[in-house]
Amino acid sequence: MTRFICLLITAAINIIDGDTIVTRDGERFLGQPVAEDKVHFTLRTQYGDLKIPLDVIVSHKRDQYRIALKDGSRIEGRIESQTDKEVVVSGRQLATATIESIVIRATRASMDPEEMGMLFQRSLDLHAKEKFEESIRILKQILAEHPNHSTALYNIACALAMTDKKSEAIEYLKKSVETGFINFVHMEKDADLDSLRQEEGYLELLKGRAEYIEKFKELRLSGIATALKNQGVDADSYEWFTDQERNFVFLHNRSAEDLLQIRTGLNEFAEVIWKTIFKNRPTLPLYIVLLSSADTQKMFKDGKGGFFDPATRTLFCGDIPSWRLARTSIIQHEFTHALHYADVNARGQAHPIWLIEGLGTLYETAELGEAILPRHSQRLAILQDAIERKQSTPWAEFMKMDQPEYMKRPLESYAQTRYMTFYLWEKGLLRDFYDDFAIKENYDHDRTGRESYEVMFGKPIQAVERDWKAWVQSLEVPPVPFLGVSGEAIDGKLILNQVMNKSAALEAGLKKGDTLLSIDGEPTPSMDDLMNLIGEKEAEQEIEIKYRRNEDEKTARVKLGKRPAPRLPRPRPPEAAADLGIAMKMLDGGIQIQELTKGSPAEKEGIKTGDFITFIDGKEVNSVRAYLRLLKKVKPGKAVKLKIKSGGEEREVELTTGRI
Repeated sequence: MTRFICLLITAAINIIDGDTIVTRDGERFLGQPVAEDKVHFTLRTQYGDLKIPLDVIVSHKRDQYRIALKDGSRIEGRIESQTDKEVVVSGRQLATATIESIVIRATRASMDPEEMGMLFQRSLDLHAKEKFEESIRILKQILAEHPNHSTALYNIACALAMTDKKSEAIEYLKKSVETGFINFVHMEKDADLDSLRQEEGYLELLKGRAEYIEKFKELRLSGIATALKNQGVDADSYEWFTDQERNFVFLHNRSAEDLLQIRTGLNEFAEVIWKTIFKNRPTLPLYIVLLSSADTQKMFKDGKGGFFDPATRTLFCGDIPSWRLARTSIIQHEFTHALHYADVNARGQAHPIWLIEGLGTLYETAELGEAILPRHSQRLAILQDAIERKQSTPWAEFMKMDQPEYMKRPLESYAQTRYMTFYLWEKGLLRDFYDDFAIKENYDHDRTGRESYEVMFGKPIQAVERDWKAWVQSLEVPPVPFLGVSGEAIDGKLILNQVMNKSAALEAGLKKGDTLLSIDGEPTPSMDDLMNLIGEKEAEQEIEIKYRRNEDEKTARVKLGKRPAPRLPRPRPPEAAADLGIAMKMLDGGIQIQELTKGSPAEKEGIKTGDFITFIDGKEVNSVRAYLRLLKKVKPGKAVKLKIKSGGEEREVELTTGRI
């Protein structure tokens, strides 16, 4: 019990299950809801009523209850509050005197991924603060429900090694390897394990790495099959195929021809990626699960197209007709994540979410040749709309976001991050940026990537963002063909439940309740079939539609429209920064002005392109990075002194900085 929680009632209550609350200290409490106000949530536990401040709660999983009344009737729902006189269940008030019993409707599910993630993050925070015993206590909560969780076992080994409990640390390290933590490259670089390097048990683990890797492969294949079955997927209909040369393991239900085409494409894609951006290749098996369209809907009920799990190096790649309609590859997106992870893992780094998703989205619509050529997508329309309405997130804020913040506005985030990396690619700077950022000294100084981005352009991030916005608005959004209907497949027939305003479907005369029969003679028994057919067309292409209304069969010809982009909510104020109106580059050991903004403070003072800046406010400037760091310390509208070298002469000028 922490100091934040106050015990109100000492009488013990027999509660074996109920709502679960997790606090930011990693404590978990189980019980029935009693009351909630603006400050506290009160939970009835087996130890009494606990009053928990709302600001320390990070997770609250609500359960369903079955209330048996004395008159023999039953009520099910969530308990919202209870007192000595009444219980409120899903908005219904019940007098306590009328209640026979309150029980959980069903057995509570095990710890959900969100709750586990929060506990992991808390354990990592405590480990970073060298509170190793507390970190271990939280990790053991995870092991109580998942005794074979390899990462939890590994992290406990690290914490024990840091407290010089070597024999116990090796015991947990061995358990982690036996349950699947076979990332020996990371293990050998992890400073937390330095105290174990000469221990016999540690050396024995390294000797057996090949055997462990092969053993885990079998465990992983079995685990993936079980995960599919748990989601209602017929895993027995999927086959395994191992690409021995590249260590790719496929689970699929595709034809031999389809699998060969996918494998060939991924192999070519990987080779180009390794030549053009990532230096380190995967050293452990990469598992690629290719789901059918029907099984995608079973696995991803929240609309996601796929995901990459770095802990097990597994890609789940869905088959979603709407993605194909937009000429977007889920496989290339997730495969890029896997290759990126292999590179950063070898470097011992953890790149920011904007860069991870930036590269994934960049390559999701790319043509493959000697190089990978990204194509513009519908994400551009989302971003242009956000910029036009001043709703894009300022870069200085965006680059610091963690994943939960990033996912608060996913449509905007994915669009913005794609075109931040696309801008680097367009300017021929993507590889240079990545190499600069991945240098250990640069990464350790700034893990957001902001400084490396600034160095590429020789100016503050706000100035780069300003130029980027103009570039984005100059681009043309590729049209996606759009019919404008939605429907439901019933008995092998597509019944329309919506015909959108100002759409080709409305122009063709389609109405809600019609049965859509075919497009250009091809049958449309489901929405997937319809989107696949529309995806083969072009915007403004004329098509023939056949449909049935009541007993009448009708035919219409119409031009397909263009898919509209979604609109985004609420603006964000930009972060102001000092601006001199210049961009710098390194030349002959100094930093030279390569670009001047018209009307800027520097231009007004008579500074010219080709001049060198040697000092800012008395501090020497010997690199673009040093210049940018010093400029960050200057507030907009404040005076700054520059020492300028032009030809053989040096002079000092004082400027009042502008605002970006």
